Amino acid sequence: MPHIKIRGLDQKTVNQFSKELIERVAEIMGYPKTHITLEQPLSHFFVSAGNPAPSPVIEVFWLDLGNPIKQRTVNTITSIIRRKTGISGNITIIFFDKSDQAFFMNGQCFDPSTDRRESADR
Repeated sequence: MPHIKIRGLDQKTVNQFSKELIERVAEIMGYPKTHITLEQPLSHFFVSAGNPAPSPVIEVFWLDLGNPIKQRTVNTITSIIRRKTGISGNITIIFFDKSDQAFFMNGQCFDPSTDRRESADR
């Protein structure tokens, strides 16, 4: 945790910035980079007139770390995508705030106090 889904960009494009995005988000959130998952699901966007050129939609599933960290994460993701893709239009980022009581790993309720900031693997 966190899990980031990127829609509206192809796999080749996402691959160009995935390492940097994971490393920067891990640094901001204080997680080991091995705990950040990036997913690029196949998506088709439709409007009333057919298929538009999609603008990226990023979904961030995370254990809420507060608005200052959320804003730094948004700024970082937006900046990396703009720099690596040249997109000047809309980039939408949606956070799904989860509590540690809603997240289980290996059948155990997740304890963020033992997971965050303890690993040197960043």
